[in-house]
Amino acid sequence: MKVTIHLPSALRRFANNLDAVEVEADLAGAALEEMVKRFPDLRIRLFNDRGALHPYFALFLGEGLLPLDTWEQSPLAEGDTLRILPIVGGG
Repeated sequence: MKVTIHLPSALRRFANNLDAVEVEADLAGAALEEMVKRFPDLRIRLFNDRGALHPYFALFLGEGLLPLDTWEQSPLAEGDTLRILPIVGGG
C-alpha cells in the first residue's frame, strides 16, 4: 500500500530536498526501510549502529505517536501518513 512519509526540514537535504516521500509498505518499519533504500544518506541520520531509530526522533502515524519500542511493527493502511519529528529538549 502507498503511504507518505513527511520529513522534518533538517532531513530534507538528504532526500533531494523533498518534504515528503511516498513508499509502498504495510508496516511502519518497512516504510522507513524503503525510504532509506531510496535515500541512503538518511540511514545514519535516522538509525543508530544497531538499526534502532535514534531516540531524538519521534514517529507519528496520523496524529498518534508510535511507541519507540514497537513502531516497526505498526500496521499501515493505504494513504496513511507517517511523520518524522525531531524531539527538542531543553531545560
